[in-house]
Amino acid sequence: MKDQIKAFKEKKTYNMEDIRELVEILRSPDGCAWDREQTHKSVRNAMIEETYEFIEGLDKDDRTLMKEELGDVLFQVFFHARIAEESGNFSMDDIADEVCKKMVLRHPHVFGDVSVKNSDEVLQNWETIKKAEKSRDTLEKQLESVFLPSLKLATVVFKNSGESTSVMVDKLLFEGYAVDFCIFRHGHTAHVNHSVGKHILRQNLACLVYNLTVARLL
Repeated sequence: MKDQIKAFKEKKTYNMEDIRELVEILRSPDGCAWDREQTHKSVRNAMIEETYEFIEGLDKDDRTLMKEELGDVLFQVFFHARIAEESGNFSMDDIADEVCKKMVLRHPHVFGDVSVKNSDEVLQNWETIKKAEKSRDTLEKQLESVFLPSLKLATVVFKNSGESTSVMVDKLLFEGYAVDFCIFRHGHTAHVNHSVGKHILRQNLACLVYNLTVARLL
């Protein structure tokens, strides 16, 4: 392993396969004690943080930052894959196999005989195939195994609600009045909690209606 480490260090440039080797080295007995001790859960936040840092580069249109942070995200993927491989669960090749098969299935207009007129039909087919894959034919079933930040989950709910923009805006205004009434007239904690929660939900809805992003506004 020490010869491998030396050879790795002396490389002039690296490619995708080198990331796999890098993680293998770091988690080896001759590697890094900290990296070797990590589990999926212990580095959970790292995946989130690196993803947000890439989004920062994207929002700033900073290509140098985007390249750096995509590398960090990619490292996290290989790192989790190595942990899983050591436990006999799955490998990076299994991940690649899974995603390639999924993308082939979800692009029947490319890899099959399905015809589409525009990108809207592509997205419709995507959602139909996705629901069939996961046996999620109702909104309730779709949400059962969804783990998203609260505001993002609210967006998913509203997009699948089928309500018109006018109805959603009317509800937004009504909830705003309800919050004011509960806080300034009654002060009932339970009512306030319920109404404020619904008000936040409706504010998120307003962002959806007007194509705004809550996180960026904050």
